[in-house]
Amino acid sequence: MRKVLIMAAIGMAAAGVFGAASHESWNFQYGENSKPSQIPLCMIGDSITWADNGDCWRKYMLEQVPRLAFVGTHSAAFGYSHCGEGGNNTLGVLRRMKNIPDCPYYLLHIGSNNNDARTEDAVLPRAKATAAEVEKIVYELLKKEGVKKIFLCSILPCYRPSTLRNRTNFETNKILRSRLSTFPADKVVWVELETPVLQIPNWERVIKLHPTKEGYVPIARITADAIVKALNITDPSVKPEPVGKVGVRVCNLFDAGTMQTSMMLRCGYYVVSGVVKKCGANPGIRLINTTRSEKQRFDKTFPVKAKPGERFEFEFFTGNPSRVGQSVFKMELIDLEADKLMIEKRRPSGKASPYTDGVVIDGTTPPALGEVWEKIQQ
Repeated sequence: MRKVLIMAAIGMAAAGVFGAASHESWNFQYGENSKPSQIPLCMIGDSITWADNGDCWRKYMLEQVPRLAFVGTHSAAFGYSHCGEGGNNTLGVLRRMKNIPDCPYYLLHIGSNNNDARTEDAVLPRAKATAAEVEKIVYELLKKEGVKKIFLCSILPCYRPSTLRNRTNFETNKILRSRLSTFPADKVVWVELETPVLQIPNWERVIKLHPTKEGYVPIARITADAIVKALNITDPSVKPEPVGKVGVRVCNLFDAGTMQTSMMLRCGYYVVSGVVKKCGANPGIRLINTTRSEKQRFDKTFPVKAKPGERFEFEFFTGNPSRVGQSVFKMELIDLEADKLMIEKRRPSGKASPYTDGVVIDGTTPPALGEVWEKIQQ
């Protein structure tokens, strides 16, 4: 199980291109790597934080505060890292707490999946239970190394044919507001989403169960404003500039020896790359997940459009969390011989990183806004 979090940097490229990353692959080295300094933010929650249009939340916040650098074990449509899991309730977050990276700042939005009450008399008991587990999550996050602040969001309104879930969310938020004084005042910041969202005319049209792109605009504005205020940022629109040689952590999730991923891939967006050695008329790569459930089966073949000696790359999406669970992915080469095979989280550029066999700091690809920049150890 330790291999899930720690992967040795085995293959190093030319000096100056990569720096070794020998510590845990998802726990980053923060520091004064830019001016003004980046603000590392790990967003935790359910599918609202990443699925469908969920990456708009980070995209729109980054437009307001370019210093934000998103932290997480997987990435969404625009390549911004996060720790959201589709279908998660509060217990789901608590169970995966050890896999959430250490980070100075967390943003937590969770609870709606707890609150699908079916009867009137279930609303208040569910709300009390959800609020209690949200509190547990906050206190577990406060135990993380180096944490400075947790931005605790009220649960968003939710439009469903039955109003019971929305009412349970309302009661959960009410309880959490009453409990705010029990949290360390300097560590936990309440972000009020429910009240302003309900004031949007026809809010149901843009918030729904998962917000639309339009719906994420006010959500991002509210959360960005809360971060700016809590951190006393006087120049939120200023873009950071690198200090010295910086790069971005890259982890090759593929094991060429077994021809499968070295860990289970979480639902999200990934980039596959490699170099063609030989190929026939219709070369391709088939990716198959190892789930036993036919409902969650992933089996797709992607064409390879490259000649011998050339590098190829393509992006793939594992599927929505409601259909595809976490699993190992196997690779089959069709009418193709290739080496330097790599699977990595999608980055904001959408492009493959330089090849590595392990974990490295990529100092060749220009780092993008929203990525955590780390210093290259020459």
